[in-house]
Amino acid sequence: MVCPKCGKELKEKEVCSCEKSILDKIDEAVDRVVPDEKVNSIFDRFVKVIKKIYFRPCDAVKKFSNKKSFVLSIIAIGINTFIFSFLAFFIAKIIMSFIPPQDMFYLSLTGYKMGFMSTFLAGLISINLFFAVLIGIMFFTSNIIFKTKIDIREIVSIVGISSIYVIPIILTALITSYILPGVTFIVILSAFISLYVLIYEGFRSKERVSNNKLFYMMMPAYSVATAIAYFTMISIMF
Repeated sequence: MVCPKCGKELKEKEVCSCEKSILDKIDEAVDRVVPDEKVNSIFDRFVKVIKKIYFRPCDAVKKFSNKKSFVLSIIAIGINTFIFSFLAFFIAKIIMSFIPPQDMFYLSLTGYKMGFMSTFLAGLISINLFFAVLIGIMFFTSNIIFKTKIDIREIVSIVGISSIYVIPIILTALITSYILPGVTFIVILSAFISLYVLIYEGFRSKERVSNNKLFYMMMPAYSVATAIAYFTMISIMF
């Protein structure tokens, strides 16, 4: 069998390299550097995910969202939580800038002071609650209501691997909160949307959840988790 474009000899049903996209070639290069059978340590798995998730995020989530990625997923969620906790201080400053002067005056009379540690703890608690509630509701709806029998480690892996994609976005939000405060909330919104889409794709790959069931799993979980995280952060800060 010969490629009609370049004349290269090919095996039966083999796709010629000249027909492959740039992304396909990147995938092959990654597989050569860190073959699947050699992905034993958390670091190796992290390298493998990083090299794939920013080129083909949905494919990466589908491929690596399994029990083997459980520990890596916990670490990824922890990294996101830590970064967001720093971001919480700058979010609070942006919110305070929208408060009218007269209200700020009355607020100052109460002795309120916005400290870094209080906002850091608010962010730490609220984002941990977000992930915990998100995973908890999805586990409950998938296993108790829809009887799909998805292991909790698989759900954590879907969320954790998806959150790796979000890490640079949250870092960008941290930078823009200092340089361009008005853009920060748009960046945070893009992070939440990206996380939602990737988690959705991760569950679709399991083939045990129909699209209709997946919708009723995701929407309540995401909405409730976001609301709880938001009101927790505000109540702690103010």
